[in-house]
Amino acid sequence: MAMTVNSFSSVSLNPPLILWSVAKASRRYLPFLEAPHFAVHVLRSSQRDVALHFAAYGNGFDQFNWGPNPDGVPVLADRLALFECRVTDRHDAGDHTIIIGHVDRAAREDGAGLAFDQRRYGQFNPSRRQD
Repeated sequence: MAMTVNSFSSVSLNPPLILWSVAKASRRYLPFLEAPHFAVHVLRSSQRDVALHFAAYGNGFDQFNWGPNPDGVPVLADRLALFECRVTDRHDAGDHTIIIGHVDRAAREDGAGLAFDQRRYGQFNPSRRQD
């Protein structure tokens, strides 16, 4: 099961925690609410098709190169960054539930990431460090 979300956030560096929220009206709400683990993929700027696919469908991993992680969560082989998490808490937040996860494993690669702003996809580039 997968879904495209428009944001997630860091909560803590020690321990490493992130959060994201799922709409209670989503047809994928219960599977994510009940899941003990999840993965957040930060997509490459060239992966708009992947974001659109998982925004429309909660399955269909077979269309992409993927495999299960040690917790059985499907992870895409091609992505810019990956956060593999175990759920530590859930909080009711109006029409959403906030899901907090402990980051057990993380990976990143170089490149531009896919961004979504004002109903449009684009890209963000890593800032260049000036010494």
